[in-house]
Amino acid sequence: MIAWLKGVVIEIDENEIIVDTNGVGYRVQVGNNLKLHRPFSQGDDIELAVYTAVKEDGIRLFGFQNFFTRKVFVLLLGVNGIGPKVALNIVDQLGASEIVGALQQGNALSFTKVSGVGKKTAQRIILDLQGKLDLLQLEGAPTDGQPGAGRDSDLIGREEIFADAVSALSNLGFSAKQAEKTIIKYLGPEMSLDDIIRKCLSDLRQKT
Repeated sequence: MIAWLKGVVIEIDENEIIVDTNGVGYRVQVGNNLKLHRPFSQGDDIELAVYTAVKEDGIRLFGFQNFFTRKVFVLLLGVNGIGPKVALNIVDQLGASEIVGALQQGNALSFTKVSGVGKKTAQRIILDLQGKLDLLQLEGAPTDGQPGAGRDSDLIGREEIFADAVSALSNLGFSAKQAEKTIIKYLGPEMSLDDIIRKCLSDLRQKT
């Protein structure tokens, strides 16, 4: 799974950019605010944390300013009724820090400011994600818009493995919510992605 891209911008098409990495062009969807806060043009060097969404009709890449924002995006995907487009709007329009604050305070109204998020969906976000605040600790999270700023290598490793494990298990037919709950049991610095997926598959198959 692609989790990080570093290359040169060769094309910009509204909210999609094409990044040339070692001669391969990757089409990445980004949010409006990311484009405003980190303006880029053709020929610019760029680094993005990336989430790879795999579906029957193709593969889509979503780009973020750092891994912490990517982690918030992945957790939002686990909320029933929220797809990649809405999740991207939420992290782009609110920002990761405001999302964590809203969850801590149980403030569903914060999410209704985002286009595509109604009152019921906002309440569902609070109910589903309040119990996952331990995965959204701000310590070590980047704050200046740079993908690598202030990040802790162990934290980044867990974020990547968590996101990739959710994606892998989802592709095998399990819901993101099921996958997340099971992954959390085995998520640790000593566990590889393969180890986590193998243990999660064993757990999930016993429940079906």
